Amino acid sequence: MYVHVKSTPVPIPPSGQYSPKRLHHNGRLKLQQFGPIVRQKLPGNTNLLYLFDPEDIEAMYAKEGRYPSRRSHLALQKYRLDRPHMFSTGGILPTNGKHWWELRRRAQKSMNKVSAVASRLPQVDEVCKEFAELISKVRREGSGRVGHFLDLQKRLFLELTITSLLEVRLGKLDDHSDEAEQLAHAVDETNCVVLPTDNGLQLWKYVRTPMYRRLVSAQDTIYRIAFKYVETKDDELRHARQKKKAEGESEPDTKHVTSILESFFESGLEDKDIVGLVSDTLMGGIDTGAYTMAYVLYSLANNQDKQDLLALEARRLLDASDGKVTTKVLSEARYLKAVMKETYRLHPISIGVGRVIQEDTVIRGFRIPKETVVVTQNQVISRLPEHFPDPQRFLPERWLHKAPPAHPFVVLPFGHGPRSCIGRRMAEQNLQTIILQVGSCSSVRMAKYILTERKHMVSRCG
Repeated sequence: MYVHVKSTPVPIPPSGQYSPKRLHHNGRLKLQQFGPIVRQKLPGNTNLLYLFDPEDIEAMYAKEGRYPSRRSHLALQKYRLDRPHMFSTGGILPTNGKHWWELRRRAQKSMNKVSAVASRLPQVDEVCKEFAELISKVRREGSGRVGHFLDLQKRLFLELTITSLLEVRLGKLDDHSDEAEQLAHAVDETNCVVLPTDNGLQLWKYVRTPMYRRLVSAQDTIYRIAFKYVETKDDELRHARQKKKAEGESEPDTKHVTSILESFFESGLEDKDIVGLVSDTLMGGIDTGAYTMAYVLYSLANNQDKQDLLALEARRLLDASDGKVTTKVLSEARYLKAVMKETYRLHPISIGVGRVIQEDTVIRGFRIPKETVVVTQNQVISRLPEHFPDPQRFLPERWLHKAPPAHPFVVLPFGHGPRSCIGRRMAEQNLQTIILQVGSCSSVRMAKYILTERKHMVSRCG
């Protein structure tokens, strides 16, 4: 017999105090009204459990097992499984069980390889320098402000992701190439339809709803572009091997593979899996990078003393390295890392982490049945005074002490465990490099910006 936690009614369609577009607001209300563990019933007889205590979050992770399960990107999974000539699986985002682990196991060896990620740092640094120069050039006369800044940031992280993963440039950041614009739009469209198709009545499983048609159109574009670059790299590697063989040279040592994409091919992944991984990385790397950068700059703009400290560190490190961000520079950028951690705390990209409980378990004395969907509420609890003194204040210094400032499961920007963010190394390298280059540029100054709940630095989905 199961004992359930308190249940909150879900209006369909959403109305009243809960809104699907204000998840952080919903979380705060649930915590205030019902306490640290809350159950909600979704359409389709799905139980949704919210966790607000880091001890409970840690307990959930301890029980997730070898193959952590999640409920996400369901329409994307259908799109891919309906096209076996294009994809072998639903991809690393929606797939669960052994099929997920086989894909993840091979992919993470490539994406977590320090040498493979670091090999792209010189090219990443060039893109970041170009961006710093661009925003100085396009400032408006008089006010000195940069218009459509979030769009520029998305263009930047599109280029950084492509450069890091595919080893090519789509073009200069101020170019408006058709391919770059098509890819950026397709990623936006996909990210806009994920939440609506994951929740609700899911009629798209039976008929091609307008929302599902948007996903199909966007995914067709992403696939076409990803396939082109993967095929080009595959041909390049094949020709290189044939040339070495013709010249009597031995096969290259796979231990010395120097790029992520090349490592994918050497890992034994099928070409269809590689195309899926490239597509997933594009979807996961552009918006998250752009929004995180936006919140870093927003936090620094409203805390001039912290901006000045970061600028001092950036200029000191870059002056000693001829203006280049190197692995040594990144390893010594101590205040930068504190700025990033404090931004992750105050402005995480995601409300938390979702998991599907795979066996009956007990959390906080309540028996939780298997198949319950659990969502950790890190975005809410990372601003609570019981975890961080003066929690609304942007204070990077709290991360400079040897001892962690709070329970390790309060702030989880990249998740935790076997299913944590597979692109973390690449994402952090890109973010830290651009913040150092922008922070060191004497011609860039961030004006104070007031962000309210009604004025967000995010794109609205059409």
